[in-house]
Order: sequence, then C-alpha cells, then structure tokens
Amino acid sequence: MKTGMVSCVNHPDREAVVKCRRCGRNFCSACVEKVGNYWYCFDCLKEIAREAKAVKHGRLTITLAVGALLSVLLGFVLLWTNQSVFMTLAMWMQSGSVQNEVAEGLLRVALPAAIGAFCYILLAVGMLANKAWAFPFGLLLNAFLLIWKAYEIMHGEIGSTHEIILLVGGPTAIILSLMMNRRLLVE
Repeated sequence: MKTGMVSCVNHPDREAVVKCRRCGRNFCSACVEKVGNYWYCFDCLKEIAREAKAVKHGRLTITLAVGALLSVLLGFVLLWTNQSVFMTLAMWMQSGSVQNEVAEGLLRVALPAAIGAFCYILLAVGMLANKAWAFPFGLLLNAFLLIWKAYEIMHGEIGSTHEIILLVGGPTAIILSLMMNRRLLVE
C-alpha cells in the first residue's frame, strides 16, 4: 500500500476514489453506485430505500381515503337496510314470541349483514393503514357484494333505487380506489 493513500472501507488494499454522499466514508469504485450526480455506498442505498418504503407506506392518498370512507358507509348501509330484521330479531330474543322458522330466516339475513358491515369497517381500517391484505380482501369483499346484489336484482328481491345505487355503486367505487392504489397497498 502506498503511503498517504486513503483506503477503501471494504477493501483496505485498494485506494478509495470517492466518498459516499450520505455517510462520508471512503470507497473504491466497486463499492459505490452513482445516483444522479452523487455517489452512495451500498449500505446507504439500502437504508435510503428502506426509508423511502416506510414513508410510502405511511402515505394516504385522497382516493384511498375516499375508498375507506365508502367502506365505512357501506358497512352502515348494510346494517341500516336490514334494521327491521335486527329489530324483529331483538323482539324475538326478548319475548320469544316469533316462530322458530321466522327467527331462522331472520338469522339468515341479519347475520350476513352484520358480518358484511364488520368486514367493510375492517377494510376501511386496512386501507387507511396501507396494509397489504386490504387489497385482496377488498377486491373479494366487493366482488362478493356485487354478485350478491346482481343476484337479488335478477330475482326482483332488491328494495329501492337508492339501495341499488349504494350497494352497487359503492363497491364499484371501492374497487376503483383499490386498483388506483394497488402499488401503495401491495408493496
């Protein structure tokens, strides 16, 4: 080794030719990469990428926030559109005066509505927290609701026009929100 030569941090037998912009340590040309006009060591590049990913996963886009808000609203709409079912179920539980067949039918409607409402609120939390599971979960949940509502429409079992707009338009808007933010949720 030559006297007065600055050595590479990773290769003491090689002369350092550049300093890392971030950490300021000396490196040979094999231990750095040029990004833009600056040189960075590989450790610093990894750290920069890790920090960028953390910032990205903490970001909330407007479309994601709208999708999450729609998810909460859909959860409450599912409960609201089935409120008479829940009231009848509550009366049955208090008095026991409703026949078992009616109560069984109520449970077939009330239980899926309650589970659906919970799932939509859970989806909103996952979307707001940029959780990776929110993307596939949201697609499946909304596809299921769209198929269910399409079945009801085809069989004439759906209520008002407002219900159709909310329970078909809402899931469609949430799917669009998920697709627009796919990279943010999946990475």
